Amino acid sequence: MSGRISGVQAKLKEQCPSALYVHCSNHALDLVLQEVVREVRVVADTFNFVRSVLSGGRGVIKAQDAVPVHVW
Repeated sequence: MSGRISGVQAKLKEQCPSALYVHCSNHALDLVLQEVVREVRVVADTFNFVRSVLSGGRGVIKAQDAVPVHVW
């Protein structure tokens, strides 16, 4: 998309020479994380666990059920 010859960046520069190109670091990080998740099982499991916890714990033991509560 950002190709200097035929990408969106080049096409925008043709139309508006003063336009600035800003690389998206978040996109690059996302691509790296996707590749790591595909290759490293423990990372995939960790991301799935975090996603499950953040989505309300569907399918995950809730903390109050996992740890016995003692009333003093």
